[in-house]
Amino acid sequence: MMGFRSRLLRVGVLLALGAGTGKAKTLVHCAEAAPDSLNPQYSTSGNSYDIAQQIYEKLVNVKRGTLELEPQLATGWELADERRSIIFTLRQGVKWHRSTLFTLTRDFNADDVVFSFAR
Repeated sequence: MMGFRSRLLRVGVLLALGAGTGKAKTLVHCAEAAPDSLNPQYSTSGNSYDIAQQIYEKLVNVKRGTLELEPQLATGWELADERRSIIFTLRQGVKWHRSTLFTLTRDFNADDVVFSFAR
C-alpha cells in the first residue's frame, strides 16, 4: 500500500512576496491527485477546484463556517430589477499579475467581470 507522503502531489508555484520587492518564495501545495486543469471553467474535479480557489479571486466568497457571502473583488452588491439582477460595486485599485507573457497596464474593472462570465 502506498504511504501518505508518496500519494501527495507537490505543486510548486512562485509567489512574489511584498509589492515590488522582487523577492520570490516557493509555495508547495499538496494534493491527493494531479489537477486536470488550473482553469476553473474547464474542470469540475475536486483537486482542480482546491488549487484554483487559492489562485483566483471571486466577486464574493462564502464566509467559512456559514452560508453568508462576504466581499472579495466586489465590495458590495444590491438586488435590482425586482430581484432579477445584482449590481456589484467593485473593489478599486486591483492590479493584474505580470509575467513575461502578460502585462496589463490598467486596473481590474467591470469589463473583466463581463469577459469572465462570457468566456
